[in-house]
Amino acid sequence: MLLTEDCYFSSPVLSSFLPKETLDGTIWSGFSCFCGKCNQQMEDKNIRGVATDAFGVILVEAVGLCGSCLSLSKFRLRVKDGGVTEKINRDGEWVRQSPKIKEEGLLGKLKRVLRNSRRTPRP
Repeated sequence: MLLTEDCYFSSPVLSSFLPKETLDGTIWSGFSCFCGKCNQQMEDKNIRGVATDAFGVILVEAVGLCGSCLSLSKFRLRVKDGGVTEKINRDGEWVRQSPKIKEEGLLGKLKRVLRNSRRTPRP
């Protein structure tokens, strides 16, 4: 799939292809896309493209329309076992991404409270 403006207007919403499953049973239900121009998070309804799977690897090719600055951003990534994601670097090589993982559960909440308490000025 060639990622172009025409692709945005002719492709379905990416979420219509999800969820997908890797060989190890990891369920991939989507990702957060940020505008390449203004770095604002894009809404799912504004991300169009395809998510295909072969041999347990999910290949995502999409174009997103930023609701803030109205620019288009291209996304191409692979999702592997364990939810590991890779993107293509400037040299055209697939490289592992380091996603920001949300801290969940009691431990995550405790960490967040401790971090915020350090930021709060004390009288």
